[in-house]
Amino acid sequence: MFLKKNGKQNISAIAKCLNRHRSTILREIKRFKTINEYSAYKSDKMYYEKRKKNNKICNFTEEQINFMKIRLNKYCDSPKEFIYRYFLKFGVKFSVFVKTLYKWICLGFYGFLKQNLRYHGKKFKTKGKKDNRGKLTNFKSIWNLIGKIKGVITDRGKEFSKWREMEIFAETQVYFCDAG
Repeated sequence: MFLKKNGKQNISAIAKCLNRHRSTILREIKRFKTINEYSAYKSDKMYYEKRKKNNKICNFTEEQINFMKIRLNKYCDSPKEFIYRYFLKFGVKFSVFVKTLYKWICLGFYGFLKQNLRYHGKKFKTKGKKDNRGKLTNFKSIWNLIGKIKGVITDRGKEFSKWREMEIFAETQVYFCDAG
């Protein structure tokens, strides 16, 4: 179906039909020996198997695991504080990032309890509080200026095409700037 004149597969035609780049199609085909063996299910399965091998596995000694359980469960240290204390005790940097440690606590790895975190791991929502970020709070409304405006100077843009209505509404004079 997607063959060139010389009998080879036309990768660019396949890519256009699938709405993907040529290199993506070629990479998927190269995972298998021939194009006839290709299966999206097998390809996806191979991807996850390779991904499992790439994950970094942290190996801790019993002493380190006990220290982690005591600091996080008994003394209720925050993950940042725990990492600092781990460094002081063992003299090596803790092997995972703070965000990963929070993830481990939420998932319950190594017997960590979410209840021992500050605020017990809860996410508090604002209860009807109005958010004023990114909004102007100290400005003068145009409704307060009716009858007080002496004149309006504008450019000759099409947004001011109904300038006579603006004169009547605001009870002022509208003046236009010279072009140039």
